[in-house]
Amino acid sequence: GPKRKAAPSAYSLWSLEHRSTVAEELEQELQRKPTFGEISKAVPERWKAVSEADKASYEEKAKLAKAEAMDAPKEKPKKAPEANKKGKGKGKGKGNGEEPIMSRAEFFAASPVINCAFQIPGVKATESSMENLVARMFKSQGVGWFCSTKFQVPVASKEVTVQAQVVMNVAGSKHWEDGEGLEE
Repeated sequence: GPKRKAAPSAYSLWSLEHRSTVAEELEQELQRKPTFGEISKAVPERWKAVSEADKASYEEKAKLAKAEAMDAPKEKPKKAPEANKKGKGKGKGKGNGEEPIMSRAEFFAASPVINCAFQIPGVKATESSMENLVARMFKSQGVGWFCSTKFQVPVASKEVTVQAQVVMNVAGSKHWEDGEGLEE
């Protein structure tokens, strides 16, 4: 049946207000424009440092938003526009019929940086390639994590250069709404 629009949490409200400030502060610290992933990692770290008094004011705003959401009429589910284009794979590009679990903005505000290690037989772990996968939006409009790296792999008595990419897609995320505060 119809669902109510979820009220934002105290953290969501705070991050929407402070994300651009955090990005500016990071730019000063790093002496360069920070990546989307660096900003997404810094926002929750800065939230943890917010005083209890300030957090309480956002908790209060979140309670008010929740009360307003409870009073608001339930939204009728939006039907996906009928696509005439042929998609790929089993689902042919259609949604799974479930309500999206979050917006893209909520995903980016809270997604962790994921560490990925390539362990190469015969190479010490410290010499293996360790990469951070950062949250990103793909051309499909889906979201997930991505990294690209080059490293050497011993094969017989030679070393070959390997270009590796790790792509982790969040299932169904291309059907999520952008949400408030999503930066282009």
